[in-house]
Amino acid sequence: MNKSWFYRMLLSYLPIFFMTTTMIILLAFLAMNEMNRNAIIKSNEISARQTAAIIDNTLHAIERSLMKEIEHSEEISRFFDPAYRSDTYLSIFGATQIIDNMIASESIIDSIYFYRNADRVALTTKGVLPYEQFGDNGFLAQVLNEEVLTYNWTGNRSFREFQGDGQPRQVVSLVRKVPLLTGADGYIVTNVSMKSLHRLIKEMSYPQSGFIHVYDRNDQLLISYSEAQNHAGDERQPSAGGNEWSAFRSDYTGWDFRSGIRTESWLSWIYSFSSFWIMFGLLTVIAGFIWMIVATRRNYKPIESILGRIHTFSQINMKLLMDRGEADELKFIESSVENLMEQTTKYQRLHEDDLIFRRRYFFQEVMEGTRPVSIAEWKSQAEELGLEHGFVQMAVFIVEIDNYTEFCEVYSNKDQYLLKFVISSVAQEVGVQRNCHVWKEWIANDQLAVLVLYGHEAKDDDTTDIGRKLKQWVDDNLNFSITIGIGSCVRHIADLPESYGEAAEVLRFKSSLGSNKVLGYEEVNRKPRGEAYACLRLIDSLVQSFGSGNQWEDKFNEWFQALEDRMYSFEEIANQMNYMMYGFERKFQRLSSEYAGLWKEEALPTMERDAGRLESIHLLKEQFRDTLERLAEGMEGLKAERSNYRMIMEVKQYLEQHFANPELSLNLVSERFGLHPSYLSRVFKEEMGENFIDCLLHIRMEHARSLLGDTELSVQNVANQVGYMRSISFIRVFKKVNGMTPGDFRKEIGTVN
Repeated sequence: MNKSWFYRMLLSYLPIFFMTTTMIILLAFLAMNEMNRNAIIKSNEISARQTAAIIDNTLHAIERSLMKEIEHSEEISRFFDPAYRSDTYLSIFGATQIIDNMIASESIIDSIYFYRNADRVALTTKGVLPYEQFGDNGFLAQVLNEEVLTYNWTGNRSFREFQGDGQPRQVVSLVRKVPLLTGADGYIVTNVSMKSLHRLIKEMSYPQSGFIHVYDRNDQLLISYSEAQNHAGDERQPSAGGNEWSAFRSDYTGWDFRSGIRTESWLSWIYSFSSFWIMFGLLTVIAGFIWMIVATRRNYKPIESILGRIHTFSQINMKLLMDRGEADELKFIESSVENLMEQTTKYQRLHEDDLIFRRRYFFQEVMEGTRPVSIAEWKSQAEELGLEHGFVQMAVFIVEIDNYTEFCEVYSNKDQYLLKFVISSVAQEVGVQRNCHVWKEWIANDQLAVLVLYGHEAKDDDTTDIGRKLKQWVDDNLNFSITIGIGSCVRHIADLPESYGEAAEVLRFKSSLGSNKVLGYEEVNRKPRGEAYACLRLIDSLVQSFGSGNQWEDKFNEWFQALEDRMYSFEEIANQMNYMMYGFERKFQRLSSEYAGLWKEEALPTMERDAGRLESIHLLKEQFRDTLERLAEGMEGLKAERSNYRMIMEVKQYLEQHFANPELSLNLVSERFGLHPSYLSRVFKEEMGENFIDCLLHIRMEHARSLLGDTELSVQNVANQVGYMRSISFIRVFKKVNGMTPGDFRKEIGTVN
C-alpha cells in the first residue's frame, strides 16, 4: 500500500503543532509577565510608603525639636518677654543662636524666623526687621488673620526674607504659637526647602521607570519625581506616560503620595488585550486538539479538502505573526524569553535595594529605641534580612574618623567610599576572629556604628579589645586615624539604646579626652564637668584685657586651663569659641577701621577655620594663641604709627592707679592731663575701643570681683575700695554688669571652688 498520502497527512499536523506550541509559550509569557507586574506594583508601593515615612519622620523631628525649644528655651522666652527687650544681647543674640542651631541640626530647613506681636518685628538669622519691611509679611498676615492652620504643615509657597530679594524660594512651612495655646506673644515659622524634600526622595531607591507624585491637603502638586525627571532636572512637572498604581495619605502631614510605573506603549497595548490573548490562546489549543482528533478519525476523507482547510488556517495565523513583526516563531520565542529575564532581573535588583534600606532602617530603630522590638520580631527581621539573631550579650561601639574635614579634602569621593568599606570590613573580620557576630552600619558621614553579638558571657573589656584591634589595624595600614567610643554590654534588646547612647556620649567629649583613642564610657567621669558660666567670664576678661592693651596671655592661659581641667563636650567648646569670636567682633567694631580691618581680614577667618576643625583642646589652644599673637603684633604696629596711643595708655594707667577715688571722672582726668574733655573722650574711644566711663567701670568691676572672691570684706567695704561711697549704687552697677548681685556672685564663686 502506498503510504505517500499518509505521510502528507502526517505532515499536515505540523502547523497545528507549531501554532499550539507558540500559543502555550505566549500564554506562559503573559501569565509570568502579569505576576512580575504585580510584584513590581507591590515593590513600588513599599518604596512609596517608605518615602512617606522618611518625610513624615523628618518633618516630625523638626516639629518635636521646635516644640522642645518653645517649651524649655530661655533664649526664646527672653525674646518674647518685654522685660528683656532693652537688652539686645539677651533678647536677640540668644534667640538667633537658637535659630542657627536648629538650622544646623536639620539640613532640610531653609529658614526660621520669630515674629513678636508686641512691637510687630520679625527676627531672622540676618537681623530684626519691622513687619512692613519683612519679605514674608503676606504670609504673616494670613497667620495673624488665622487663615493658616498653626498645627499642620502648609502646602508649597514662595518665601522671601527681604522684599528686595530676587527669585523667591519654594518652601513648606510650620507655624507654632508662642505660647503654644494662645499665641499671645507671637509666632515661630519654620520653612523647609522644597529642593531638600526632592533630594530626600531622590536618595530613595526607585526603578528606572518608577515615579511618585506628592500632593498637599488642597490637592496641589508638591513634588513629582521619576528617574527620567532626575536626568532632565525638572522637580515640579508630573511625569507622563504612566499609571498610578498606589495612592495613600499621610496621617501626619495630610499629603497624598501617588506612585506608579511608566510603561512603554507596546506593553500597554499588550496589557489592554491580555484577556483577548488568553481567550484566543485557549481557543487555539482546544481547536488544535479537536483538529487532530477529527483528522485522525476522518483520514479517509478527501485529502485536498483537509489540506485546503489547513492551508487556510495557517495563512491566518502567519498573518497575525507578521502583524506583530515576528515572522520567525523561534525568534519570537527568543525575544519573549529575553524580555522575561530582563523583567526578572529588574525585580531582583529592586528587592536587593529594598533589603539594604530595610536593614539600615531597622538598625536605626533598634539603636535609637524609637519603638519597642520584641524577641520574636528581632528573630523574624534578622532572618528576613540575612542577619544572625542569636546572642547572650550585646554591645555597641561607634567608630569616628578623626579630622574628617581634612579626610574629605585629601581623598576623592570614590576613595572615601572605598576606605569606609575597608573599615567596616575590618570591623567584621575582627568580630569573626573573636567568635562574635557583627552588624555594622554607617550612621553618619564620619561615624560607623557596630553592634557586636556575643554567643557567650562577655565583659566590657571584650568590646574594648575589639576596638583596640580595629584601631591598631587602621594605624598600621591607613594614613588617617580613628577614635572609638565603647558602650557597655547588655542582655536585652530594649537596653541596646543605652549602650548606643554611651558610645555616642563618650565621642561627644572627644575634644577633652583626646582623639585616636579607644574610649570607654567611664572616661566621661574621669574629670568633673565644666561650668559654662565660669568660662564665659574668663572669655569676657580675655577680650577686655586684649582690647585694653593689658597682658592678655595670662587670661588666655587661665581660660584654656579651665577647659583642660574639666570635661566639656564638643558643642560646649564650640559655643565658647563662637562666644569669644563674638566678643572680639563687638570689641573691634568700636575701634578704628584699621583695627577692625586687621581683625576681619586676618584673625577672624583663621579662627573660624580652626574652630570648624576642632579635634582637641591642646591643638586648638596652640592655633588660637598663634592667631591672637599675630593679631596683637599687627595692632602694635598700627599703634606705633598713631601719636595718641601713648597718651591714652598714660590715661589708662592713671585710671588703674586711682580707680578707688570716688571723685574720679572725665573732667578730673582731662584737667590732670591738660586736655579738653570732649577731645579726650573721642580719642580714648578710638584707641581703646570703649568709652571712658565704660573703661573705668570695667576696671572697678574687675577689682570688685577679685575682692569678693579672695577676701571676706563686706559689700560696703568692697564698694568703698573700688570707688563707690554708697553700697546701693555699687550693688545696682554690679548686677547690671555681672547679671547678679555681689552676694550671689560670692555664693557662686564659693560653690565652684
